[in-house]
Amino acid sequence: MEFKEELKKLKKSDLYKDIDENAYLTHVSMMEEDKSKSGWEFGFYNPLTKKVSVIESNPLKLREPDDILNRDGDVEELDLDKVKISVDQLNELVDKVAKKENVSLITKKILILQKIKKTIWNITYLTKDYNLLNVRIDAENGALLHSEFHSVFDLGLRQ
Repeated sequence: MEFKEELKKLKKSDLYKDIDENAYLTHVSMMEEDKSKSGWEFGFYNPLTKKVSVIESNPLKLREPDDILNRDGDVEELDLDKVKISVDQLNELVDKVAKKENVSLITKKILILQKIKKTIWNITYLTKDYNLLNVRIDAENGALLHSEFHSVFDLGLRQ
């Protein structure tokens, strides 16, 4: 099920009523490991508390509010009306980049829809060989904004 349908269903749940009325949607994410999908997660940021509450869709569960990772102030609200690229289209775009980079044996996929100046899909693939492919796609028009492929072991060496 696409995340927009999941979100509509979630907003009708009793769990959603536990989210503070000042909170707004800031990210949508999903992890796929060995072809098994985790279900969608929806993050709601409360600018008053500077905390994010995450609701998992499968099974339906509300996590305790947590601190944000953003050190540059408030987190921007995610406008789903700007999201024109479906998850299927996204997978096609990222698979083209993966093929170009000779990425194989993918064990984990992480998809994050977020707003960093513009609304983007931020996708990370982890391979069996401990390599990472990170791709950022404009969620409005499908343009490739960034791609990087490197070993997990290089992360500690990067500045």
